[in-house]
Amino acid sequence: MHPTDTAATDATTSRPAVAHAYACDPGSDFSLILADETVFDLTGYEAAAFLDGSIHWLACVHAEDRAGFEGARRQAVTDGAASADYRFRHADGSIIWLRDMMRMARAESGRACELTGTRVDITDLMAASGELAAERGESRRLRSLLADNPCMTYRYRIPDGPGRPPWVAEYVST
Repeated sequence: MHPTDTAATDATTSRPAVAHAYACDPGSDFSLILADETVFDLTGYEAAAFLDGSIHWLACVHAEDRAGFEGARRQAVTDGAASADYRFRHADGSIIWLRDMMRMARAESGRACELTGTRVDITDLMAASGELAAERGESRRLRSLLADNPCMTYRYRIPDGPGRPPWVAEYVST
């Protein structure tokens, strides 16, 4: 296994996961009907607050990520499964990243009856991805800088006076 694969696995398995279920009655607004007690470890909010409606999950989803989250829920209803990565406002005010994996449960009639799934904290994974992207960006910037500025790397050996360059690196041209 590659070291980054191990880090990604550690980042998702060492964090709390939350089981959840939504009602999918006709005209339903996806009312949360199950949130296990680990939701507190993940979000800082009590499960009861989500279940009694005093806190709505969607209200805690980052505004820029809401459409993607809602789209994934609709996709799970039509396609049977979906997932979404999104930012979520923790009770302490910080922003965490969650991966929500959803699956549609259907009645014998085929009617969608319950959207179930698991939510996992992927904040560390997203931070690592951002750092890797930044490193790649620096690498691209350096290559671009070299490509836009022709240069030659050289070294002279001067034993007892001027000498000829014994080594010349590849000339970078644009």
